[in-house]
Amino acid sequence: MNYVYDILLNFKEDFIDFYDWNTRDGLDHIRKIPIFKVETKVLRDFIDYSIELDRSELEKIENQTEIFLGRKVKNIRYACLLTDSRKVLALKLKDKKMYISDLLLDEEDSSLDMTSLLPLWDLKYQKLEKRETNCFKTRKQLAFEKSLYLELQKLMNENNLSKLKYIYYECFDEKEEKKEVMLHKINLELKENFSNFSKKIDHLLKITNTVI
Repeated sequence: MNYVYDILLNFKEDFIDFYDWNTRDGLDHIRKIPIFKVETKVLRDFIDYSIELDRSELEKIENQTEIFLGRKVKNIRYACLLTDSRKVLALKLKDKKMYISDLLLDEEDSSLDMTSLLPLWDLKYQKLEKRETNCFKTRKQLAFEKSLYLELQKLMNENNLSKLKYIYYECFDEKEEKKEVMLHKINLELKENFSNFSKKIDHLLKITNTVI
């Protein structure tokens, strides 16, 4: 069996690119982990879907991965790396849930160096539900987007019509009395032109929170 040594992994239920990791993620420092070569389609399935491995496949990786925990080293019962010789993906099965992780760029590059001669693993698995993935926005961008929608919704819940009217007028240079109409048009514009319109909404929300 072939192993990769001394890498950091960020196991989550959904795939997170290495550049989108943050200090609150709780990274795992792996001492060693087995690596297997698979078809590109298999790798893609593990990113796009929740997966259930056949029991026979679990036996191949059982207790083959070691993790540093302080000064101790412990086993992760089911974990491995999959690669198609262009990309490396880490898997971990715990409590009947499949977790996946990207690799840091330099650690992925060094792992790929050893993959060309690996035999192809005919991995047996079942695809379950499709993961909710967003290929075009970082976690920071998604969090910013969510915060804007929550702040706008708060204006509705608090029935603070004067703030909503002010934001609506500054955005569209027109008056409107119905809060549902205002919020719908603002949300629609955010959906269709988020990169530009979101900055204006964020600025106006900050003004209303300090002045109005």
